[in-house]
Amino acid sequence: MEHLQILSYIIILITAGAAIAYIAITDSGHRFPFLRPLLFFILFWNLKTLVYLFTYYYRVNLSAETMPFEQTFLFNVGNIHNVLLFFLATFSMIQAIRKLDDLIFPALLRISLGCIAVLSVFLYCGRIIETVLDSSQSWLKDSKIPGYFVWLYYGLNIFFLAWLLIRSLNEEIPYKKRINRSFGAFYLILIIGLISTSIMSASWHMISILTGKVLMNLFPIFWIRKYLLKYGRSIPLTLDESLLKAMAVEHSITPRELEIVELILKGRSNKQIANQLCIAHHTVKNHLYRLYQKLEVNNRFELVTFFLNNKRFRTESSS
Repeated sequence: MEHLQILSYIIILITAGAAIAYIAITDSGHRFPFLRPLLFFILFWNLKTLVYLFTYYYRVNLSAETMPFEQTFLFNVGNIHNVLLFFLATFSMIQAIRKLDDLIFPALLRISLGCIAVLSVFLYCGRIIETVLDSSQSWLKDSKIPGYFVWLYYGLNIFFLAWLLIRSLNEEIPYKKRINRSFGAFYLILIIGLISTSIMSASWHMISILTGKVLMNLFPIFWIRKYLLKYGRSIPLTLDESLLKAMAVEHSITPRELEIVELILKGRSNKQIANQLCIAHHTVKNHLYRLYQKLEVNNRFELVTFFLNNKRFRTESSS
């Protein structure tokens, strides 16, 4: 059973590596503002798994009779780092949600999050000091405070994901509604599912944890391919050609760059644009780079949003 559990954690870490690599490659090419914090969420969440893998392995293989101090010390340090990594993963998820939906947090919420961050760092430092000094008079060692913080982090994830999901119901832009709704619904269901594994039997607990964490790692790959890289196909509007040409003059956009803008707004990929205009793929990328600078956007997502949010470019909406 021990070896099966170790194998399951290795599988989780392999899928985590694939997800992190895919997100990093996508971020380097498209610069979506919310991908970087999502990458850190996956990283910190899976570092928890890595820490637990090492502590579990040594706990199984170290003899409690011959090395009790080493085993206890390693176990305590592993638990402390897991709480810290959970804190970092939670705040990375909050940052991803904030950038995904352009949220502006109220002052009270920002202050509350700041207090939680300070208390979390204080808790981490206190536990580290007590573990290193092996203090016999410890207010944290046998307390339930670290456990309360873990539940607090779960609660923060659920709160912000539910907030994103509720806001997506009132989103007017269809493709953005699908992006936000799919992200919020999946991670909300998954985190609630991971919480529910605590009441399962040992065998089902291991299977559920393995399935949940693998899905958590693989979902961003599906989500990016399904929604972020193909969002242009669902733009429900017709563009006014005369206004587009006026915009081109206003922002010093060349005729070729304007052609590329029109094709992007029709949902064409870089490869399709290159084939249709009979130019090289890297030439399309160069034109896009100059377009981003002229329109002061960072990626295709913001380029499309620039037109969707600017009503003077829309003549009518289709159902």
